[in-house]
Amino acid sequence: MFTYPKSLKRVSFSLFRDLIAVLALALTLTACAATPNPDPEVDRFAAPEGKGRLVFYRTGVPFLIALEPQFVVNDRAVGRAIHDKVLVRDAFPGRYQVFMASDPGTVISFSLRSGEIKFIKAVIDFSLTGSRISVAEVEEITARQEIGDHPLQNAEN
Repeated sequence: MFTYPKSLKRVSFSLFRDLIAVLALALTLTACAATPNPDPEVDRFAAPEGKGRLVFYRTGVPFLIALEPQFVVNDRAVGRAIHDKVLVRDAFPGRYQVFMASDPGTVISFSLRSGEIKFIKAVIDFSLTGSRISVAEVEEITARQEIGDHPLQNAEN
């Protein structure tokens, strides 16, 4: 039976050990590169160049959760007001009117500038005749706190 010389065994073991070390290092570096490292300076609500951004949301109200009326922007439905869902719509600068399909009598009108962000919340109004879901424009600091880290989803239109 043929046996390898001891010096050749040492070389092949050393080469094998070095190869394993290189592969482990490569896998480690690949894992680091694949892990997203979010930049805290990048605003996830920021509008793209030349546009403004409309952010629609509805916070948790445990009752009436089954009601999911549409947000309407300039007479076009853009998405449903779903519990804890955040919709974003990038829009060109201009005049906008926003209301809920379930409450066309409560309309928010505003001008949107390039780079500007408007936060629109679906709110529940209670009255003696019943309740309805309508819209309200919310201050940015309040909206960011209410939205928290909920994922953003693109609006339909």
